[in-house]
Amino acid sequence: NIPMTQSGTMRSRPRKELGLLLALTLLAGPSIWPQSNVSKQQQIQAHMQNAQQAILSSDFASAEREFRAVVTLDPSNVDARGDVGAMRYFQGDWAGAAEEFRNVLEVQPKTWKVQAYLGMCEQHLGHPAKAQQLLAEALPYLQKGPFETQAGLDRAGMLYRTGDLDGAVDVVRILLPSNAANTDVLYTAART
Repeated sequence: NIPMTQSGTMRSRPRKELGLLLALTLLAGPSIWPQSNVSKQQQIQAHMQNAQQAILSSDFASAEREFRAVVTLDPSNVDARGDVGAMRYFQGDWAGAAEEFRNVLEVQPKTWKVQAYLGMCEQHLGHPAKAQQLLAEALPYLQKGPFETQAGLDRAGMLYRTGDLDGAVDVVRILLPSNAANTDVLYTAART
């Protein structure tokens, strides 16, 4: 027997029944709602692994999508934001990469590798003064290795083109000890 109003329409459930339903829902807790079996941290790790695999196969567009998925899950993850910029850089999207790197530096200034990448983007975008400033600040803090070498070569090349041969020589002197067999560094050293 469904309760009806005088006008013949159905009456809503009595408050007692609604209260009971609400109490049962609250007591049951979230277990009655569908849940993901994969934690947010596990999802982040999976996307990071997928990104690394994509990088190994030089699929930078897929790696960028994976890093963006990490940023979606964890917007405060500056490493993933920097990685999005790096993937755009490797795809030749200097403006897009520069934007990503600027975003990282706003949140975490003095992230030297990101600053060096931004400097190299600025060089490609035709802003040599800004590129010089960024690279000059970052270069002393970069870890020895291929990235430091490339950033140094870019800076030395800019100094050379502007006629600052002493500055170019100083940069090459920093690079030579750990790059004695690197033909690009040796060529730059001979040129300056």
